Amino acid sequence: MSTRKKNKHRGRSSRPSEGEPLFAAPPAAPQSVQPAVLCAPELTSIPDRRSGLRSVAEPALQEEVKRVLLSRYTPAAFLVDDGFNILHVQGRLPPHLLREPGAPSGNLLRLVHAGLTVAIRAALLTSKSEDRSVRRTARYPIDGRELSIGIEVLSIRVESDRRRRYLVLFKVDGAPAPGAAGEADGQLVFPEAKGRPAAEPAGCGTCQKVADSDDELAVVKREIQAANAELLSVNQELRERNLQVTGTLDDLSNLLASAEIPIVMLDMKMRIRRYTPPAEKAFGVGYSDVGRTIHAIKLNVAVPQLQEILRSVLSGFGPSHLEVCDAKERWYSLWFRPYKTTENSIAGVVMSMIDITERKSGIRQLEMARDYAEAIVDTVNDSLLILNRSLKVVRASRSYYNLFSCSPAEVEGKSVYELGRGRWNVPAIRKSLSVLAAARTPFSNLELECDVPKLGGRMLAISGRVVPYESDSGINIVLVIEDVSLRKEAAEAAALRKSEARQRDFVANVSHELLTPITAIKGYAESLVAGALDVPVQRTKFTQIIEKHADRLSQLVEDLLQLSSHDEGRVRSAADTVNLRASIEKQVRGLAPVSRKRAVRISVRMPKGLRVVMNRAELAQVMQNLCENAIKYNRKNGRVFIQAREVGRRAVVSVRDTGIGIPKEDLPRVFDRFHRAENARRNTARGTGLGLSIVRSILTNRGCRVWAESDLGRGSIIFFTLPLAEKPGRRAARARHSAALKK
Repeated sequence: MSTRKKNKHRGRSSRPSEGEPLFAAPPAAPQSVQPAVLCAPELTSIPDRRSGLRSVAEPALQEEVKRVLLSRYTPAAFLVDDGFNILHVQGRLPPHLLREPGAPSGNLLRLVHAGLTVAIRAALLTSKSEDRSVRRTARYPIDGRELSIGIEVLSIRVESDRRRRYLVLFKVDGAPAPGAAGEADGQLVFPEAKGRPAAEPAGCGTCQKVADSDDELAVVKREIQAANAELLSVNQELRERNLQVTGTLDDLSNLLASAEIPIVMLDMKMRIRRYTPPAEKAFGVGYSDVGRTIHAIKLNVAVPQLQEILRSVLSGFGPSHLEVCDAKERWYSLWFRPYKTTENSIAGVVMSMIDITERKSGIRQLEMARDYAEAIVDTVNDSLLILNRSLKVVRASRSYYNLFSCSPAEVEGKSVYELGRGRWNVPAIRKSLSVLAAARTPFSNLELECDVPKLGGRMLAISGRVVPYESDSGINIVLVIEDVSLRKEAAEAAALRKSEARQRDFVANVSHELLTPITAIKGYAESLVAGALDVPVQRTKFTQIIEKHADRLSQLVEDLLQLSSHDEGRVRSAADTVNLRASIEKQVRGLAPVSRKRAVRISVRMPKGLRVVMNRAELAQVMQNLCENAIKYNRKNGRVFIQAREVGRRAVVSVRDTGIGIPKEDLPRVFDRFHRAENARRNTARGTGLGLSIVRSILTNRGCRVWAESDLGRGSIIFFTLPLAEKPGRRAARARHSAALKK
């Protein structure tokens, strides 16, 4: 029977279901062949299935029957993948179908004879592209006759693995069957088929073979075309992947070339494989060193125990790190890391270096700064406490330990409020430290009187400030504790001496100022008693001189009493709302005779509606004293300018003259009692020396400021401030707001 007719009678194989054997039983015999006939001894031992009787054979005997059937009547089968690699084998191929009988091979195409590879490859490619089972027939010449070999490829896939596998079955036609008659065991007998058609004529058989060959060639052609198309797509995919690999290699090459880090790669034998350009200068390697062992090269840096470190990394003990120095005293951080492949296996060592010279220099400078700061802390005479954000002592100075007779173990790490049995646990210090830690608001000269060991009660001045540390969240608080007892005593003694000196000066000045008019009065009175009283002209003149000195003496006493009242705070008259310009113009008109006598002109320049809050009498006395001084110490045909302007909620008033001026060294004392500058003493005008002192007392008692400026030889300016009165509209609005709040 021809191959085409045989293929028509073969049934299509399907995937074995779960629980069935991997290779199914051989296909059913053609209808033209009689079924196999069992011998009589065998029929007697097989139970009838229709009778419902169960087999009584032992399991071992059943397994042996299955093994014999599979080995004798199941065709040779190979389970392969896409590359024809053999995954499983069932049965055995005849020796004449093997490429080299007895030679082992894991690839099916290398195992079978070369004449069968084309048919096997075409069948598997067709099954792969069309996802179906494929049958092919190959003719194979052996011993002068031609054998037909049936090849069937089935696609296999399981749920646990979605990859496809292929089952290749081989059936050799024309060879004696393994269970043919005449074998020794004789368990199964297949008699000759009855009714087999006679052999066809020789000519017709040749034509049929040619037709079958043409059909097979056409099929093979289509399969080769499909294989070529698949190969083209595979080649395109490989070309794209090659381009990707080339691009990746280019990226890696550019990365290594542009990297600023010295890197040297070694293989498992510690030979140099690759390096980056900076490694030439850092390590001292060159192009000729590629392939040489790292030990055979003299590196620019001295690496102790280099071989032991490399062996440790190659053995899988992890990276290693060293800090090394070169001949130019530049420091590097040298790392040894394992070179790992995609399979995570170690294939060498990667050496990399980072220049840490600047970092080492910075650390050295920080250490020097720390030592310098610690030296300062230990050498200052004041006691220092350094606290953290939790107000616990980080460090204390040597002066603190000496002052309070304690040791570092008793101070460091403890809260500041626990030191010295709560020495610093007072409300003022707690409040200042809380504000300092929260808002970073420094405080200074917080005086506290406490007991100091071996010294008794002492007056301490405490100051605090925040010093940033590491980050914004990390701070240090520095407390400076200064023993101001001696300084305070010295200041009090100095103040007392100064007060006594002022008192002596005041007594001397008062005595001098009182003695002058008293002496004049006494002298002229004695003259009158001695006989001048009888001379009308002398009597009148002497009487006028006595009256003048008596008025001056009275004015002096009144000024002294007024100053004393202001110093003691007894004088506090009610404040009035005064039109500043009108009040000053009134004082100027009253001084017109004096100004005309001195040929001095007074000008007033200020807004007409400017109103201030001040006692009228006190304001008049202030302007009277300032204008008299401006006229008294002015030159002939001089000018006096009185001006005022608003600055915030106050009015700034200035009285400027074009007189002799005040020397620079006398400006700080110009408002002192009885103080007169040297050029003022030479002036013919006489005064009590209390005018500016009274001005300062009046203004400071009202919360105002007064100060002086002068240009010697060109005049002086006296400035003072006055509180502004509220405007009527603002006062009414505030009154309405207060009334609304009361409701």
